[in-house]
Amino acid sequence: MVLTSEKIYGKSMPIVSSSNSFLHSRQANHHIFQRRELIPSDSGLFWQISKGIVRVSTLDDDGIFISLGYWGAGDIVGRFLSGSIPYQIECLTVVETIALPSFASCPTSALLTHIQQKEEFLQLIQQRSIRKRLICFVTWLFDRFGQDTQNGKQLNLHLTHQEIAEAIGTTRVTVTRLIKELQQDGYLCWSKQNHLLLKHVV
Repeated sequence: MVLTSEKIYGKSMPIVSSSNSFLHSRQANHHIFQRRELIPSDSGLFWQISKGIVRVSTLDDDGIFISLGYWGAGDIVGRFLSGSIPYQIECLTVVETIALPSFASCPTSALLTHIQQKEEFLQLIQQRSIRKRLICFVTWLFDRFGQDTQNGKQLNLHLTHQEIAEAIGTTRVTVTRLIKELQQDGYLCWSKQNHLLLKHVV
């Protein structure tokens, strides 16, 4: 396994590369991808996530990065579930998937969940206030991927301020400022293991 620096949508970032098709395959349809690796979106396959979290994204006509959603265990992703071109599936953690060969092979319940999650994500990023948009996004992440602890909900997902900014349509500087405000207000804090904790739902 080799770590290389490739350009994704014109941005340099570390990507795990391998000479093998569909890395670390256990079975013909079961695949494991490393953090920051891209899941093939031009294969015609649908991918059901067994474990881990991915971010799906595209570009607008001006080349601006747009997040289309975050998906986890049980969810299905694939280019044919979206009309967006380009369509990129990026692993934010180590991700285990099952490759599904056709739309007909996708569980109906997972497809319905996909539609519902897209609507939820669309609603939260339509908040007029950037602060409210950030609060809704962070709360949504904790609800979807957080774990309950004695001190609040813990998010074992490392997102940069730039990635959060791309998700809610603002700048990294604005996200950094607002996160500091939320920490000062007691809504967010960091655990001893450097994981983000949600103290209160705003």
